Amino acid sequence: AYSEDTLAHLAANGAHHVCLPPELPARSVAVIADKAKSLGVTVETQVYGRMPLALSARCYHARAHGRVKDNCQFVCGEDADGMNLK
Repeated sequence: AYSEDTLAHLAANGAHHVCLPPELPARSVAVIADKAKSLGVTVETQVYGRMPLALSARCYHARAHGRVKDNCQFVCGEDADGMNLK
C-alpha cells in the first residue's frame, strides 16, 4: 500500500495486515499508520537493513550473473551491497 486510500480499499475488501514498501518516506509511513489504526489494520515496514534487491520475478541480479531467476541460487548474496550500473 502506497497511500491511505489504497489501505482503506484493501481494508474494505478484507485485509487486516498490510506490508508497506521499503522506499516510502517516513512521513508517508506515519500517515498510513494513522489511517491503519483507525481502520483496525496492522502495518509492517522494513526499518533496518538493506533494501530487498528484487521485488519481482524478473531478478536483474540473476541475469547479470548469467543465471535464470528460477535457479539463481541466491546469487544476490555475492553482492550484498548491490552492483554498479554501467
